[in-house]
Amino acid sequence: MERLTLNQAQLEQLSNIMTFVFLGALQDAKTPSEAAKMLNLPANTVHYHVNRLADVGLLKVVNEQGRSKTYQTVAMHFRIAKDEHTRFCQKLTQDISGQLKKLERRFIEATEKAHLNPPNYIEDPHDSNYVLLDLENNFKAPRYESVFHLLEVTLSQEQYLTINQKLADLLNEVKDSPEKGEICTFALISFPGRGMMNGSH
Repeated sequence: MERLTLNQAQLEQLSNIMTFVFLGALQDAKTPSEAAKMLNLPANTVHYHVNRLADVGLLKVVNEQGRSKTYQTVAMHFRIAKDEHTRFCQKLTQDISGQLKKLERRFIEATEKAHLNPPNYIEDPHDSNYVLLDLENNFKAPRYESVFHLLEVTLSQEQYLTINQKLADLLNEVKDSPEKGEICTFALISFPGRGMMNGSH
C-alpha cells in the first residue's frame, strides 16, 4: 500500500480513535458485515462509519456485487503536514480522554448499582436516623459483580502481544453465547509504561 498525504477531511476522521479500529479491521478486504462480526459491533454502526471513511478516501471499494461492497484500507502510512500535526495529536488525545470518561461513568454506575444503592442499605430498626451497613450482605459479591483488576508486569513485546491476543480470543469465545443472562461489558486496556499503581511516565 502507498503512503497517503492526508487532507483536512481525512485528518478530521482520524482524530476519532475508532477510525483506527475500522481501518485496522479492513487492512484485508471485507464487507461491512464481515467487519461488524469481527469487531462484535452492530452492523448498522459499522456500515455508517465505513461509508464515512470511504467518502473521505480512507477506504476504497475493491469488489462490488449487487448492493454488497467489499472495502479495504487505502494506505498503511499517512503523511501529516507539520503545521497540522500538533493540532491533530491534541484532538486525538481529547477523543481518547472522552472515551475513557464514558467508560469511567459506566463503571461507577455499575458499582453504585451493585453496592451503594437500596435495597443494600436498610434503616436501623432502633433509630430511624441511621441506616445499617452489613458487610456480610452489602459487600458480598452479587450475582453480577463489577470487577476492577489492575496489574503491572514486566513483559517482552512478544509476551505483551500474546497476552492481548489471548484475552481477545477469550472474549470472542463468549461474545455469541446463546445463554440467557445480563448484558456485561468487558474493557481490556493495556499499554506499555506505568499505570496508577506506581505513578506514571
